Amino acid sequence: MTDTIEARWEAHNEAGRRYFSQGDYANAEQAFVAAIREASALGDENVRLASSLSNLGQLKYKQKDLPQAEALFRRALAIRETVLGGEHFGLVQNLNNLAALHYARGELEQAEPLFRRALTISEQALGETHPDVAVTLNNLARLYFRRNDFKAATPLLLRLLTIKQEGLGASHPEVAAILTSLAKVRFAEGEYDAGEQLARRALAIREQIHVPGDPAIATALETLGEICGARGKHDEEMELRRRALGIREGSMGAEHPTVVAARASLELRRVSVETAAMGETSGEFLKLDGPRASGETRVSAETLDVERTPEVVIEKVETALELAPLIEPRAAPTAAALPVAPKLAAPPVAAPPVAAPPVAAP
Repeated sequence: MTDTIEARWEAHNEAGRRYFSQGDYANAEQAFVAAIREASALGDENVRLASSLSNLGQLKYKQKDLPQAEALFRRALAIRETVLGGEHFGLVQNLNNLAALHYARGELEQAEPLFRRALTISEQALGETHPDVAVTLNNLARLYFRRNDFKAATPLLLRLLTIKQEGLGASHPEVAAILTSLAKVRFAEGEYDAGEQLARRALAIREQIHVPGDPAIATALETLGEICGARGKHDEEMELRRRALGIREGSMGAEHPTVVAARASLELRRVSVETAAMGETSGEFLKLDGPRASGETRVSAETLDVERTPEVVIEKVETALELAPLIEPRAAPTAAALPVAPKLAAPPVAAPPVAAPPVAAP
């Protein structure tokens, strides 16, 4: 009888995952609810139930039903903590999911300890330099970036850079994304020389691996342009900004709201640069960018707004919200029966572990 229940659970859960991947959320929800019903017949505390609860929570998250998603994530986490213990690697996905939900609601104080706990567990299970630790490093760095806590973000970005360079190579787009993030940190801290070097390296990678009109190049051009402006290299700044605008016009259309705003921003910047030049000529010194006083850093929204700048980190926080790979163990789940180090964002699975889906670069 138990085998029949397990088989039905597996069929419903897999159907839900398939419908979810196809964007058929109505049928996905029906399948996940059916999976939860089958798993509940095996007891209130089993990892199959936690898996289906988490999957339904991810669907609700996708539908922007955050209160329901939170309730499902918390219930799934509580089950796994009871079954596996509080330090098991199988908790990482649930912790990241719940933290991502708080992040989406702007509740950074609630998100941070969850991300930190997920990071600690991942490091203990996999080691500090394991590629799968990058997901949680990335999430936590994004949180600090959003909070303008660059001192906390910097060591995480440097660790990410090391992991990605060793795993993907020095010219990978994810490496370019981290370099751009570090360039923005150095810029915000007033370290313009270091920021410019990082931004130029990121742009060189983008131009090497992308087609000329790729929006990722536009982001790299804009970052370098802003830093050049802060260093007084206004001719180069304007040329970089014009190139970025041209790319965005080509990829999005001249009348796209983002392009219209970028065009207006470029014109305002042009006027500002010309006004500054006139002020310097007449003996009036106008500082356009950079520290306003010793020790004071000017941070523009254009530079560090993580919602508008997808390259702040490699993956968005939401990438932790991926459907849990099948299959849960058929035997009574215990910490010893489950694999110690499956792919990040994957719950405990039967050996061999099912790898989590690859994350697309921005």
